Amino acid sequence: MDKKRKTETIDNFIKKVLACTLSVALLSCVAFTAPTAYADDITSDIRSAESAIATAEKAVTDAEAKYEQEKADAEAGIKVTDSDLKGAGREFIEELVKEAYANDSNDSSITEMAALSQLTIKGRMSKARKNESLKPIIDKLDASSNPDYTFEGLVNRSLSLSNLNVAIGYMEKCNAYRKEYNSEKHTDSSGNVIKLKNYRVSPYLMAASAVSNAIVYQTKTHSYVNSGEFINVTGRKCYENMAWGMMEPFKTWYDAEKAGTFTTTAHYKQIISTNYVVTGANFIDLVIMSEQSFCSSDAGTSYSVSGFKKLLNTFIEEKKLQIKEEKKAAMPIFTTEPDYLVNARAGLDSAVSTLKSTLKSYKPDIKAENYSYCKLKINYSIPEGYDGIKIYRSLTGKDGSYKLIFEKTAGKYTVDKDLETGTRYYYKACLYRTVNGKVIKSKYSDRTSYRPRPLKVKGLKLTKTKKGNLSVKWSKVNGADGYNVYVRKAGETKFKLLKADKNVKGLTLKAREEGSLKAIAVPSEPDTTYVIKVKAYRIVNGKKIYGDYSVLRKIKL
Repeated sequence: MDKKRKTETIDNFIKKVLACTLSVALLSCVAFTAPTAYADDITSDIRSAESAIATAEKAVTDAEAKYEQEKADAEAGIKVTDSDLKGAGREFIEELVKEAYANDSNDSSITEMAALSQLTIKGRMSKARKNESLKPIIDKLDASSNPDYTFEGLVNRSLSLSNLNVAIGYMEKCNAYRKEYNSEKHTDSSGNVIKLKNYRVSPYLMAASAVSNAIVYQTKTHSYVNSGEFINVTGRKCYENMAWGMMEPFKTWYDAEKAGTFTTTAHYKQIISTNYVVTGANFIDLVIMSEQSFCSSDAGTSYSVSGFKKLLNTFIEEKKLQIKEEKKAAMPIFTTEPDYLVNARAGLDSAVSTLKSTLKSYKPDIKAENYSYCKLKINYSIPEGYDGIKIYRSLTGKDGSYKLIFEKTAGKYTVDKDLETGTRYYYKACLYRTVNGKVIKSKYSDRTSYRPRPLKVKGLKLTKTKKGNLSVKWSKVNGADGYNVYVRKAGETKFKLLKADKNVKGLTLKAREEGSLKAIAVPSEPDTTYVIKVKAYRIVNGKKIYGDYSVLRKIKL
C-alpha cells in the first residue's frame, strides 16, 4: 500500500470512530446506557444510581409528608366543636324520655300514663303555649330581640352540655346532703331513725325542669307548677325548688333553711323528704336560674345519678362519632393517592430500576490457578457498590451443571480444597447486591478452569563437587511422588531427561526419594556449561501428573 493511500485509510478510520462516539453520546442523553466493563466505571455508575435513589427517596418522603398534612388538615375539618353539640343535650333528654316511656308502657305496675306528647320537651312546650295562664308569659319571652332569651332559646340554653353537667353535679350534691342527714340520726314521730335513700334521676322531671325554668325566668314564680302542666309519667303533679341570681342555691335551700336563718324551710324539707323518690335539675348559666324538681312514687323509669351521667357521656361520644362521619362524608375523599405522590413513587421506582439494571450489566472477571496438588486458587475482585460475589463450580464440563461453592463479601481470592489431582474443574461467578430485600445478580463471568497438580519446583541449586561432578538440589514439593530432572549443554536446544539409576552419557541420577533433599552426581565434561531444570509429578491411577518446570539454572564445570 502506498503512503498516500495508507494515510487516507487511517483518516477514514478516525472519522468513523469519532462518528460512533458521537452517536453513543447522543443516545446516552435519552436512555439508560449500560456501563463499561471496568470496575472503576461500574462503581461510578452505581454511585450515580444511588445518588438518584437518595434524591427520589427524599422526594417521596416530602410527598408523603405533604399528603399526610393534607389528610390531617381534612381531619381537622371534621373535628367536633362545641357548636356541633349545641343541641345534643336536649336531644339526649328527648330520647331518654321516649325510651323511658316505652319501658313504662310495658310496666304493669303503672296503671295510669299521661300521653307521651305531654312528657317530651317539645310536647310540654307546645302544650304550655296553649295554656291560658302561660301563653302571655311565653309571648313576652318570644318577643325578645335576643334569640337566646326566647322561650325556645332559654330551654335550649338550659340543656347545653355544660349546664347538664352542672345539673348532674347538683343532684350529686343533693344526695350528699341526704347522706349527711342520715349521719345525724334524725328520727320520725315514732322515734324511728330516718334513712333517706339517694334520689334517682327521672327523665320526665329533667324535661319538665327545663320547660319550667324557662317560664319562671320571666315570672320568678312557680308558674309552670301552678298551671298544672308540671306532671309526671302518671299525670301526677310534681314540685320544685326555684332560685335565681345565686351562684350556690343550696346555701339557701339547705344550709340557711336548715339553720333557720331563712324565711322558709320548704326547700330544705323537699331535699330531705322521705316522700320523694326521684328528682330532676336544670340550670340556666348558674346565676340566672336554678330549678330542681321532685316527685313521689309511681315515678316510672329512673336512673342513679352516676348511671344518668354515664348515659349522657355515652350519648355524647356516639353523637361525636355521628357528626364526624357526617363531616367526613362531605370532605374530600382520600381513596387514591394524589398525582404528586404517585409521580414521586414512580420516580423512586425508576431510580431503583436503574440501579438494578446497572448492577446486572457488569461482567466480573475470575481466574483459576494452581495452588497445590489438591487445591486451586480462585482470584476475583468485588467492585464497590456490590455486597459480594458468588462462585460456582462444575465437575461436568464448561457447559455442565454448576453448584454454588463460595459466597464472599471481601478479599481478592479463595482456595478450593480437597480436589482430585489432574481433574479439570470449571468455575464461573457473579456479583450480587440486595436491593429492597431482593438479591440482584450481575452477569456471569467467563468460565475459567484448571487442573490441580504438583507445584513448581523451587530452591534449585547447582554446585560442583570435589570430584568435579555436578550436584543438583531442590526443595521438596508437597504431594509429589517423584521428580524429573532435565539437562542440556549450553548451546543445545533439547533437554535430556535424567532417569533414576540409569547412566545417560556418563551422567548418574541419585537420591530421588520423596521427602529428602534431592542430589544428582553428574560426571562432567571439562569446560562445559550445563543448563538444568526440574519438575515434580504425582501418580494418579497409574498416570503421572506433572507440575511446572523450575527456573533454569546454569553451571560451568
